[in-house]
Amino acid sequence: MTKYPYFVSGNAPVLYPTETFFGNLMWSEDDGISVPYSYPFAAKWGESVSMHIYDEKEFPIPTFLDMIWFSIVENQFYSIEEKLPAEKMEELFQQKDEKGNPIYDYIIVGMAPFGNVAVWLAGHQKQTEVAWLKAVKTDVEMEDFCPSTNLNREEYAEAVFKNAKEAYEYFQANGLPNRMLYENYMARFNYKIHPVLEDETAELQGVDVWYYNGEFDTCLTDEYSDYAMRAKPRKMIVHYKVGKAKYNAYIWFDDVKTRVAFSDFYGEDSAKEMNLVIDIRKSNKEFHILMNGDDLEKPKELPQENVEILVFKNKFESYRSDNYDRPSGGWRK
Repeated sequence: MTKYPYFVSGNAPVLYPTETFFGNLMWSEDDGISVPYSYPFAAKWGESVSMHIYDEKEFPIPTFLDMIWFSIVENQFYSIEEKLPAEKMEELFQQKDEKGNPIYDYIIVGMAPFGNVAVWLAGHQKQTEVAWLKAVKTDVEMEDFCPSTNLNREEYAEAVFKNAKEAYEYFQANGLPNRMLYENYMARFNYKIHPVLEDETAELQGVDVWYYNGEFDTCLTDEYSDYAMRAKPRKMIVHYKVGKAKYNAYIWFDDVKTRVAFSDFYGEDSAKEMNLVIDIRKSNKEFHILMNGDDLEKPKELPQENVEILVFKNKFESYRSDNYDRPSGGWRK
């Protein structure tokens, strides 16, 4: 059985914290590696939260996930026993960078509201979703889940929830999310990213992209320029040079507004090809984000309020869009 060097981590959205009763990535009926405990799991979607250091450094590819966790916001336990795409995971673990180092060295298990579960392979420069699964509701006795507490399940959830101040305040104001929130985050569309520099002397260096489904690619490769089924972009950095000046243009995409724009463009056909054009004018202070497809007579431009933009020239800020409002205006869920 081939082994690969990797760590295991858990994740849950910062606004919807969870705690695990147990979590195991299994490669046989009686052998596997655990998802490290965190009190509670709460971070950006897809971000590594916890990690164990094991005596062994290499492990087989897990073939199924066996886990029970407690969704604090919902006051609900969930259980899952589900196969994992072992062949796909092995193909990814075999990938190397230009220096011969593995691109992926983490398995991250994410727990979202309503029993949604994501599994990613992650590395320093790249993170890829390998599974999007569904758990079922279950019950666990509090004396088993937390033997040291005298609280019942409702009291325990309330106590943990109040300690997660940001999540608690958000919940008091907004309640539970729409059931389709994370389904929408994980949805994929067929598009490529196409930066266009009006200045003919400008030289594109690369594009880093973070997606709403927890994936990212900061390898400075040209993968973004190929048509592929991708989640909606959450954040993008366009790197380019003009003469000796180095520019980094940061672009953040609003979830709701961008979802509406993608829905209007694709309709029921998410496989339709689309060019997401990043049009950077010669002033380096005028940006247009365009959705272009063969069936359109002219590109459809995303309204300015759909994105926030911040540009650095040689590490100094050179431009910010009028609606720039970070971090309060940024992606938080």
